[in-house]
Amino acid sequence: MSGPWPIKRSLANRYTLLVAVLVAFTTLILASALARGVYSMALREETARQRAQSDLVVRDVSSRLLASYRVLRTLADRDVIRGVDDRAVGKALASAYVENAEYLRGVALIDLDGDSRIAYPAASQLPPDELVRSADLTQGVAYIWMDATDETPGALWVVVPTRREGGHDALLVGVARTGFIDEVLKQVSFSEKRPTALIADAGSNSVFTAGDPQAYLNSSITFEPSPDDVSVGAALITSSGGERFAGVFAAIPGLPGLDWRVLVTEPESVVAAETWQALKPAVFAWGASSSIAMVLALVSVAFLARPLRLLDERARAAASGVMLEPMPVKRNDEIGRLMASFNSVVLRLNGMHDISQLLASASDIDEVLDRILASLSHILGARDVDILLLEDDGAWLRLARASGSVVDAVGVRIPLKESAWLMESVDSGELERFSGDGREDPLLRLHGVYAHDTCALAVPLAKGRSVLGVVAIVCDARQPFSDAEIEVARSFAAQASVALDNARLFEDERRSRRDAEALQKVAEIMSGSAALPDSLVSIAAIEADLLGADRSWVFLEGPIDPSAEVEQASRACFVLWRRLQAERGLSAHALPVAFSAEDEDGDVRALLGMLGVQSVVMTPVSVHGELAGLLVMGWDDRTYSLDRHAIELGSAIGQQVALAIENVRLFDEARTRADNLETIFRISQAVSSSLQSKVVLNRVLDVVQKILSADAVMLMTLDVDRSLMVVPMARGILNPEMLRMEFRVGEDVPGEVFERREPVSLPDLSVSDSPLSRIASKQELGSAVFVPLLARGRSIGVLAVFARSTSAFSEADVELLRTFATQAALAIDNAEMFSREHHVATVLQHSILPTRLPTIEGIESASVYVPAGSEVEIGGDYYDLFPAPDGRVVIAIGDVCGKGVEAATKTSMIKYSIRGMIAAGSRPSAVLAELNTALVAAGDPSDIVTLWLGMLEIESGRLEWANGGHPPAMLLQPSTGEIVRLGTTGALLGAIRDAAYGDADVVVEPGGMVLLYTDGVTEARNRGRFFGEGRVRRGLRQGGTAAVVTQRMLAMVQRFSRGDLRDDAAILAVLRQPERDDGICGRYADLRSGTPLANQTHKAMRSPPWKSISSTASMRAFASCI
Repeated sequence: MSGPWPIKRSLANRYTLLVAVLVAFTTLILASALARGVYSMALREETARQRAQSDLVVRDVSSRLLASYRVLRTLADRDVIRGVDDRAVGKALASAYVENAEYLRGVALIDLDGDSRIAYPAASQLPPDELVRSADLTQGVAYIWMDATDETPGALWVVVPTRREGGHDALLVGVARTGFIDEVLKQVSFSEKRPTALIADAGSNSVFTAGDPQAYLNSSITFEPSPDDVSVGAALITSSGGERFAGVFAAIPGLPGLDWRVLVTEPESVVAAETWQALKPAVFAWGASSSIAMVLALVSVAFLARPLRLLDERARAAASGVMLEPMPVKRNDEIGRLMASFNSVVLRLNGMHDISQLLASASDIDEVLDRILASLSHILGARDVDILLLEDDGAWLRLARASGSVVDAVGVRIPLKESAWLMESVDSGELERFSGDGREDPLLRLHGVYAHDTCALAVPLAKGRSVLGVVAIVCDARQPFSDAEIEVARSFAAQASVALDNARLFEDERRSRRDAEALQKVAEIMSGSAALPDSLVSIAAIEADLLGADRSWVFLEGPIDPSAEVEQASRACFVLWRRLQAERGLSAHALPVAFSAEDEDGDVRALLGMLGVQSVVMTPVSVHGELAGLLVMGWDDRTYSLDRHAIELGSAIGQQVALAIENVRLFDEARTRADNLETIFRISQAVSSSLQSKVVLNRVLDVVQKILSADAVMLMTLDVDRSLMVVPMARGILNPEMLRMEFRVGEDVPGEVFERREPVSLPDLSVSDSPLSRIASKQELGSAVFVPLLARGRSIGVLAVFARSTSAFSEADVELLRTFATQAALAIDNAEMFSREHHVATVLQHSILPTRLPTIEGIESASVYVPAGSEVEIGGDYYDLFPAPDGRVVIAIGDVCGKGVEAATKTSMIKYSIRGMIAAGSRPSAVLAELNTALVAAGDPSDIVTLWLGMLEIESGRLEWANGGHPPAMLLQPSTGEIVRLGTTGALLGAIRDAAYGDADVVVEPGGMVLLYTDGVTEARNRGRFFGEGRVRRGLRQGGTAAVVTQRMLAMVQRFSRGDLRDDAAILAVLRQPERDDGICGRYADLRSGTPLANQTHKAMRSPPWKSISSTASMRAFASCI
């Protein structure tokens, strides 16, 4: 060491330093973990919020710009545009501009083969000619953006190619309105946390901006796409001043020519600041508690260390060999008890020091026993000391040494079961006490004078878990043992056990070495290539040599020697052993048993005479609990007595022989099992390939009957409602009474198998007293196997297999059937689960969507709903129509994010929340605001809902509505044929906290129709193209009843998507019935619906030339009458 420590290295100082380090280290770990967790949580919440905001911007921008393209595409396909009449073209452009002014602020037709340009308005800002001609139109459309300059503002053109008559190529150019983009970005930037929202191009140049101007003024933008989807990812804006804004970006899809990305960012310091604000109270509280803990630790350490220093000084003195005197004990706590224990140790060390040296020098068992007796008698004074050794059978204690009144009784055997306190000490390996009348105890009774009122200790001589014997110390009850004497006896017994065990080990070492060499040779024979009979004969010869036997035999179930004498001896050995098994209760795993000519059993004497020996030792060889053979050792002219060593050696060799036989059997079984498992695997695949319960049950029965060649198979399942097991299906020759039987769980064989979940084999049904067995036996069925059907840790039924013959099924058959039953049960359970889930899906779907719309006077309504995916996969689409308390009709349609039961549950809650708030008198905007508050409070970023809610006053036709991010409703006004778009009045529900929702109104003319739909309609795809609002308008413009319009829209969507809908589609149409003209209707009474003349009239009106004039007011009145 380089030098002394500046602080004394005492126990108190070390504990103080340890407490300080622990407090500081714990504080650092917990603070780091808490800060990291809070920061990660804040960062995830910020990312989810920014992702929802960017998705909102992407959806609005993409839908509006795609709508501009659809308008131009529809216009480009018109014949008038392709014609050569420029005036007609100009009118068509003007008409298209007026109808779609919300999307376009100018439209023009540019002839690429000439200089002709037709624009409306004439002053529309058009792109340069070279820019238009260089546009990439391979996708049928191109979007061109030109940044603003000092002279001209920025402009976005949508270019669609067309071909005019005469083969002239032309371009239809529309100037898209982009003002809505600023509004959308402002809506995001004005939301909670005031993020920065902008749209940038691929060159990281900002195109549209909102929010903090410092975030994008002379700044650089870095994109880090997501590994799973390069169209989204993280974004980082670094301003010219070095401030960093972190957030997310999302590419706007479907705009060829534009590589725009929506960015939503916030300063990087926001998350860190929020984390610090959350942790600040905890930091101050932590500091205060740590200071208090340090002060308390210093006081406690000082109090505890004072007596420990004194103990340290005396312990050092004891370690150096100094004889110590006990210390005064003045404390009653753990320190005081420690000092008292130290005093006991001092006394024990002083008394045992010389004795332990004497024991350590002895190696002979008799010498060790003499020194143990002398030492204990010296330490304990006037006490009787008995040393008892446990015999090999563990049932007797032999008195090996004694002092006092029982010296003459040395050699006496004490039955362990007759002395409870000695047996408890041997069994537990712990010290036991005895106090009271000892005249009933076989050991204490020998002590005479102390027997009436005795106090005794039994200290086991144990080495590890092995008990060698017991030291019993007996005295008069008036002189009880002190705690120190008890501890001295316990410690000395531990040292004596070591010495006694060492002496025994030395004696056993030579014999163990010889046994080990012999067992090694046995192992070599086992692993050799010799035939099994030869190997077994060699192993038996080795055992005979170890035991000193004169002869040896190995008898198996089949003879190993062809001679008749050996076969007769083998049979006699097996008969004798099985009789002894029945009489003595021996198992197949029993220990070796010795027989001699002194035995009075006639079968034993006959066997000895047959073998020509005076005594034998039989060792059973068992495989899987069944007797497979016998190892027999014989002595010609003496009686052999088994000891523990011989029993252990014979058992070990018997196990080696059993292992050799088992290996041969296992090889054959493994080959058979592999074949069976392959068969079961292929069959299980066929059974599990269906989710229909009846199909699965039929396949299970067919397979079982085939693989086991069964005469009958019966499947029993639990009827949960009645708590009875019934027979839903069976095969083969079964009595009808068997098929009608019902079983309670735990009753009869099927009920017991169902309850215990273990197979039962009945080799002979005629001897079974169960009701099912008796009926089956009458049907001439001889045997049966019952196997439980276990699926997902529970019992679902029982599979029963019957055969005409008795004992038709082996253990291998039972295991094969059990393995197959496990696979079959899972297939059956899966089919039942599918059935239950299908039922749940149907019930949930019916609770969300009305089975039929209500009939309300003054309006006509119709709806259709087409789910996408499997029947169990419920969607979140929802629509509803019901009268409000004030007489108005409530029209609602919405879409909840997600699929499945969870989405359906949310949809059901929203449906009945709307009904409840409408019943309370809330306006549509108030309903949307309340629902948004509830969804945001739930805290799940995936709880996004779109909802259109309107209230129609039938008499006046006034429709008041609010729209939270749902696709716009379409209103067809019959007087002009105009389609009014009822768009959004607020954000998606659940996306923005405290979002504002407004109400809008419009008058629905008599005969006017409101068409509502979910995004599954407009987003239906055909080779990358969307169905879109344009097709919705065209389908609505054709008119008709509400039912006709909904069916037409459904047919159009299915034809467009070729029947492959990626999302659920819901369509709802509400028609305000027209005012009837009784004058006109009276004249056409014969043309009312349902008459033959009316049908002919309808058919005529759908064909030219009537179809062209059917939109006039008079014709609509005429149509309303019929």
